Amino acid sequence: MSIETTPLGEFRPCCLAEESILNENKKPYDIAKGDSITDAFDSTYMNNLRQEFLDGKMPKTCAKCWSLESAGGTSKRMISNKKFGINTNKLDIKFLDLKLGNICNLKCRICGSWSSSKWAQEEIVLGNKHAKDWLKQGQWPRKEIDLWNEIQSLLPTVEYFEFTGGEPFLIEEHFTLLEKSAVLGHASSQKIHYNTNGTTYPKRAIESIWPEFAEVEIAFSIDDIGKRFEYQRHGAVWKKVVANVKKFNSLKSMYKNIKTQVCCTINIQNIYYLDTIADWIETQDFDYVFYNYLHEAKEWNVQYLPQKLKEKIAKKLMKYNNNSFHKQQLRGAVDFMMDKNLHSDTMDEARRSKITASDNFRKESFAETFPQLKELV
Repeated sequence: MSIETTPLGEFRPCCLAEESILNENKKPYDIAKGDSITDAFDSTYMNNLRQEFLDGKMPKTCAKCWSLESAGGTSKRMISNKKFGINTNKLDIKFLDLKLGNICNLKCRICGSWSSSKWAQEEIVLGNKHAKDWLKQGQWPRKEIDLWNEIQSLLPTVEYFEFTGGEPFLIEEHFTLLEKSAVLGHASSQKIHYNTNGTTYPKRAIESIWPEFAEVEIAFSIDDIGKRFEYQRHGAVWKKVVANVKKFNSLKSMYKNIKTQVCCTINIQNIYYLDTIADWIETQDFDYVFYNYLHEAKEWNVQYLPQKLKEKIAKKLMKYNNNSFHKQQLRGAVDFMMDKNLHSDTMDEARRSKITASDNFRKESFAETFPQLKELV
């Protein structure tokens, strides 16, 4: 019942799927080539995927969820089944996950040109042969009028929107869509989920759009604190983001439909410091806390760490005992890290190369920012 538009204008069953939805010629459906949401949703590919689940199989495109579940974690598949129920018949689209291009004001280390226009500008200079094409592809939301008309026609069945990035609060077109949903009388039965980098405070939406909806959940992507946060999410200022978090949390007393969440994406840069991050989270007023596991880009996936460093990290995190919820989550992070030994010299070199290129370009230092991890570079 769900479908995702990717920042580059293709479609996936969900944001964690390994591949895009393919047409009869085994090519991805492409918004820029005139393919519609309905084309992808009703495709042979999607019907085959649904049948695989009905037959009790484990589709290959869902490998990220299977990997997390094998390590004892709670996957997006499990969360979605709990949220929407398990259905045995094809339904209309209820869950619309819209990644509306790659407009973004940050260059997060775990991201790239496919999701960030700022990253594309850097990678073009650094010689990434795909960056210029990705920058152009990510402009589709400002060009494809037919798709916006189609989304409007789907509004009667949509129960849940998810807006991620780029940075959704910088993408004005989605606010226009939400205004239309309110005017058409659908908003009161629809929920919205955002993933935001926390640098922007959309006053117009807060005051005149979001109050019309059943629920608006704002999830802040915060993977670390202080200078480490600023290194990982280049362009963000930690104090400003914290101030915005407090402003959003204060809205909850005025607008009962607003909820806040922190989403911490566990990756190589922050796993050693998860205990410190957990303690900071507990000083805030979030309704929900979600620890997300980075699978790609692989150079930041904690399963690719050398075994000696994994043991060092595990020893530190297993000592955490300040809060039972975070204690459980940190142990889950250790289990996921240890579940597979994917370390390779090739991946080490790819990571060093990527870190060094951006460090030189941005005048930053991985080794100085993360001294306990400096052996990686």
